[in-house]
Amino acid sequence: MGDFLLSCEHIEKSFGATRVLCGINLHVRPSEFITLLGPSGCGKTTLLRIIAGLEYPDEGKVILDGVDMTPVPPHRRSVGMVFQNYALFPHMNVEANVGYSLRLKGVPKAQIREEVAKALHTVALDGYGRRLPSELSGGQSQRVAIARAIIGKPRILLLDEPLGALDLQLRRQMQIELKHLQKQLSMTFIYITHDQEEALTMSDRIAVMKDGRFQQTGDATQIYDAPETTFVAQFVGNANILRMDGRTYAIRSEYVRMEPVSPDKPSTGFAAAPETAAPDTAAAAQSDGTTGAMAIAALSGSLKTGDSPVFHTTGTVTDKSFAGGQLRINARLPDGTMLLSSRHGIDSDLRAGMEARVSWDQKHMVEVH
Repeated sequence: MGDFLLSCEHIEKSFGATRVLCGINLHVRPSEFITLLGPSGCGKTTLLRIIAGLEYPDEGKVILDGVDMTPVPPHRRSVGMVFQNYALFPHMNVEANVGYSLRLKGVPKAQIREEVAKALHTVALDGYGRRLPSELSGGQSQRVAIARAIIGKPRILLLDEPLGALDLQLRRQMQIELKHLQKQLSMTFIYITHDQEEALTMSDRIAVMKDGRFQQTGDATQIYDAPETTFVAQFVGNANILRMDGRTYAIRSEYVRMEPVSPDKPSTGFAAAPETAAPDTAAAAQSDGTTGAMAIAALSGSLKTGDSPVFHTTGTVTDKSFAGGQLRINARLPDGTMLLSSRHGIDSDLRAGMEARVSWDQKHMVEVH
């Protein structure tokens, strides 16, 4: 355990009859950027508050630098926190907000001014000390909140969805700035979000949560390309869920290919494409082995012509939309299952109501449970 700055061991927490955290184990290394990723209500904020000392676990320990901090109040933990709404004092200017914790500790005024100036410089807010929070933009307010959190030089900075209130363009800009700041300070960041893009962009490691439990932990590549559960495959990467031959499959939208049905490419039910499949492909598709799930990992450009599909069927296009430079096409299979295909670009001959050939390559499949 000596390699870890923070260890949460077997954390249990309930509110009334609702069990919020179920035996959570989390180990965080020095200078690591780790993100707790999951939907609303999965327990990630409660875990963050337990680390901060704002909540106490029903069972388990929070160990910081080898010391059991579970019963220790927040002000005696070397932990800073940035809240989603920033929690700036509206009647105090930026300088007073940032230096507030140092004043509570009785630090001399001259030293406070010096430390505040350093903190504001770190977050690129030189010259903003006299402004009130009402005179700041959303991004500037977020930087002030970070400056206030880091001025006491905490061992760990906790960030509770701090970018949630920002517009998309500013949020992406702040993702880069936060990652740069974390590297500059060489500080451990524990970040929580329900935004998959944020987690994949910023994190050294991601812990995906559902219903108070970790589904999977790993770096961005492990989480995205090698999901271990159906939930992770769906939550991180927009995977489709499909059941056939008594088995369950997760298929990333980037690897689902749709094109108009043509006479030279017949598609009647799920099958291995004989002209492209490996000799054992058909046998694998019909295997009576242990029922499980398969996830088709995603990479950009998967819908380029020339791909060699292994499985194919037909469906009816229900709608086509554009989002962030991506084309998204939904199709309904004969059994009512909906499949989503996505790719970069906006060109496609498919329209709602048309029959489409739906295909994907077996080489992208990753087994999950």
